[in-house]
Amino acid sequence: MQQFNCFFIGFVIDRDPHEIVDLECSTTISLTSRFIYSMLAGRSILQTDELEQEIKSRYFGSSQKALTVALRNANIKYRQLNKL
Repeated sequence: MQQFNCFFIGFVIDRDPHEIVDLECSTTISLTSRFIYSMLAGRSILQTDELEQEIKSRYFGSSQKALTVALRNANIKYRQLNKL
């Protein structure tokens, strides 16, 4: 029922348009990872509110909250590193 106690997500971001070009996350099945990729890839990491809404309206897995927290944390870190 539970493989991991933590949820991790890694992003590759094109810094000029702030676009998420690749990502990978610690999900138990690859279908979930591919679905999360389809929701976030090609979007701006700076549009956290819109991305969170997309997750909440389309992804109903048990890791939904963990995914939104990880996204928020990545956004904060990205903004700090790029002085945005």
